[in-house]
Amino acid sequence: GRAPTEFPMVTEDELKEHVAALVNEFEVNSIRYLDASTEYRIGESIRLSKKIYRIADALEDIPGDARSSLVPLLDHENLGVRYQAASHLCRLEPALALVALQAIANVPYGPLMGAAGMAVRHLTGKMDDLGPPTPRVLEHIAKRERERDANRAAWLKRLGRA
Repeated sequence: GRAPTEFPMVTEDELKEHVAALVNEFEVNSIRYLDASTEYRIGESIRLSKKIYRIADALEDIPGDARSSLVPLLDHENLGVRYQAASHLCRLEPALALVALQAIANVPYGPLMGAAGMAVRHLTGKMDDLGPPTPRVLEHIAKRERERDANRAAWLKRLGRA
């Protein structure tokens, strides 16, 4: 196997700067994602969606789960930023995410009305009839949890808290 990458030590201030940069990147890509989606640039919107997920995963990997840094984006002026922030905060801050998603779902003919409505149904337990997750989904979840644990351990080591 490949040896794990060694990263230099970081200070708490450097970590805060890193989180702020990730949140800024999340915001920029969320705006671009909404533009691409509403203009039916499917390939670009898929690439941006994947990038947004990677950023959210990177925030989650930071000890203490830095996705909480996305909470201020729930009040962003751009609908796409609010939607992406709410979507990625569903497990961490379900009550806040639900309020934001309900507001987006209630925008008449809004570009994210359907997606936000489905997320609301999921958060309120109205999609339980979909059945249990498939083995492939369970495998993906387990893999992501292993990655998150390894990444958090690496961050703790870099912070000198390991």
